[in-house]
Amino acid sequence: MKAIILALAILVAGCSTLATPQTFDQRIAYAYGTVTATLHTCKQLYERNRLSHEQGSKCLALTDQAATALALAQGTEDAQTAQGFLAVALGFLTQLETMLQEAQR
Repeated sequence: MKAIILALAILVAGCSTLATPQTFDQRIAYAYGTVTATLHTCKQLYERNRLSHEQGSKCLALTDQAATALALAQGTEDAQTAQGFLAVALGFLTQLETMLQEAQR
């Protein structure tokens, strides 16, 4: 369990050394990568009985909602609306981060 958390922390730290996404498309791509990595982490934690069924379901729901918000951000032509959807997606990812941290306690 701690190994998975450590691996995720290393992944996040490694990503921080990469160039910061500058354009909207880069930020969207980065967020999609985070959704995918988080979904895989939740799956591994659930399979190892580190997340309850309820936590696993919440993780799946939040990653789905984040992916939907990202798709909406990509699909709109209004820049302000697209930024709003991106912010919503990042909010879901923040909720996931909090949930996973609490699950480790």
